[in-house]
Amino acid sequence: MFKPGIPIYTDADEAVYLFTKMSSTVIPHKANPVDVQKFYAQKRFLSYLFDNLYNTELINLPDIMKNKKLVQIGGAKEGRVFLCEEK
Repeated sequence: MFKPGIPIYTDADEAVYLFTKMSSTVIPHKANPVDVQKFYAQKRFLSYLFDNLYNTELINLPDIMKNKKLVQIGGAKEGRVFLCEEK
């Protein structure tokens, strides 16, 4: 599932790199509707969300789940990993 070309979104891109050595993109800020639309237009992506790094400026998990079907595929005490895959 960690195939090249699948975008990775997160609320803490530096933490994803620290734990995985993989690059990622920060989940869009709510105040930037163009970036939010581009994010929701993605048909397939991974999302690493950290529990203790909640940033109220970014779209959050409940908002994402209203617009996308996410399946939790992993997790640890620091957070969870979700896959969005629309067919």
